[in-house]
Amino acid sequence: MIKVEGLKERTKESSWSILKDGHGDIWDSINTGVFCCPCLERITNVLTHVLPITAEAGKVVIVLAGRHAGKKAVVVKTFDDGNSDKRFAHCLIAGLAQNPRKVTRSMTKAKVEKRSKVMKPFIKYVNVRHVFPTRYVVDLDVKKIVDEADLIDAERKISCKKELKKLFEDRYLNQKEVTSEKKAAGSSYFFEKLRF
Repeated sequence: MIKVEGLKERTKESSWSILKDGHGDIWDSINTGVFCCPCLERITNVLTHVLPITAEAGKVVIVLAGRHAGKKAVVVKTFDDGNSDKRFAHCLIAGLAQNPRKVTRSMTKAKVEKRSKVMKPFIKYVNVRHVFPTRYVVDLDVKKIVDEADLIDAERKISCKKELKKLFEDRYLNQKEVTSEKKAAGSSYFFEKLRF
């Protein structure tokens, strides 16, 4: 038997209600905090498949489904309970449909800038189940640029994408200026093309 402290407190109550309805025996173990090894394996399976994934703002995610599958994005805003339009947990993401091209030290500054300006951003509402949160966090001010009201009108969405492209290019070219080691790692990971 293994004792796990504070497991119930670490997750939202709405998430545990899902677990309580379908998996009573696991729910009892969570209440007591005492698990046997097979029960722990079942809990990890249930937690990964039943409970909603939380992706807070600024977190780097990988899109799993749709046109931009395999692309990296930054979470702008999450809607855990959904809204009147989309009645499921979803999030607004801003990412790169086209990554910057490979750059080497031997290239001139002009060539580096030219190869860096091929970035193509996208803004999209995605179901929470269709993104994979990573451990990385980026400190980009995406919330200031991406506004929900701008996404309704097509012209405003295009101007929003242009501003987003400028923000991504500026961060990509000035990655050395990031002081925090954790945020620098997140920034470099975000601009790397996912190899798969």
